[in-house]
Amino acid sequence: MGDLWAWLQVATAFAIDFNIWGFVWSFVIFQSYYKSGDLFRTSSARISWIGSTQNFLLVLLGFIAGPVYDRGYLRQLLFVGSFLVVTSAITLSFSTKYYQVFLSQAVGIGVGSGLLLAPTVSLVFTYFSTRALDGLVGVS
Repeated sequence: MGDLWAWLQVATAFAIDFNIWGFVWSFVIFQSYYKSGDLFRTSSARISWIGSTQNFLLVLLGFIAGPVYDRGYLRQLLFVGSFLVVTSAITLSFSTKYYQVFLSQAVGIGVGSGLLLAPTVSLVFTYFSTRALDGLVGVS
């Protein structure tokens, strides 16, 4: 059961991290839609602040979430981060003004993603007692 549980943690971490980076990498699609003017009218520079702030908060909150994870608050980080990302994505669908999109996408998704990324990356290594690639690489 231990090996299966460890690999389930790997699969879960991949799923969460792919979703987090999916929001980051798909901002170009959001930016094209925002730039079209169908939702609101503003400059390209203001629109780019949404993605820039989201990415900044993703990295910044990693510095905060890491020590919080080390103190044993993994479940709280995962709950709050998941809640923020899902709630922010829902509120983003209702947004019609620039400040609403900024708060939903840049702040909400950025903070939620930042709380999820650091713990899921570091969680995987705690479930393995040996280095899994030693036999494949030839390292002893």
